[in-house]
Amino acid sequence: MVIGRRTRLYSLDIIRGLAAVSVFLSHLHNPFQESSLMYYIVDTYQNAFREFIWSNGGLHPGVIVFIVLSGFCIHMSLAKNEKCLNKSYWKYYFRRRFFRIYPVMVAGMILGLIAYTIDKIPSIDLIGNFLANLFLLSAFLPLDAPAGNEILLTVVVECVLYSCYPFILYLTPVRLTVEQI
Repeated sequence: MVIGRRTRLYSLDIIRGLAAVSVFLSHLHNPFQESSLMYYIVDTYQNAFREFIWSNGGLHPGVIVFIVLSGFCIHMSLAKNEKCLNKSYWKYYFRRRFFRIYPVMVAGMILGLIAYTIDKIPSIDLIGNFLANLFLLSAFLPLDAPAGNEILLTVVVECVLYSCYPFILYLTPVRLTVEQI
């Protein structure tokens, strides 16, 4: 569908939606009675994903698909935008993307830390872990994920990717025309 100069690939939105639903379903408890066919189907799905997820280090494939396709969609829309040639646009883009994700990530880290330390006294290692993740170092170094909310490690990586996209696009010497995309 074309609206003005913008295009949107709805097929990618469907794939991203399926990836998100897949992650969501892998976190649900099986609500069906054990003797039903639906219980068997949901249980088989969850067991298969648990085996697949833990065989690749615990990262759900739906998370990877969602982040990669989101990055592609951002690249595609920016490649079609003439404002991208303006250096001030990159500053705006960086701030908008980074600060859209970062505050929510920090709030999740704080809540996870609170939940993790409800019955424990915070240690120096735990505070170091929090600070390393606050400064996004766990995306570059082999550090532990945020304590109490390990899933946020994917958001740390996403935050770094989104903050790098504008520089990569700006430094890319080839500019595609709308017809080429």
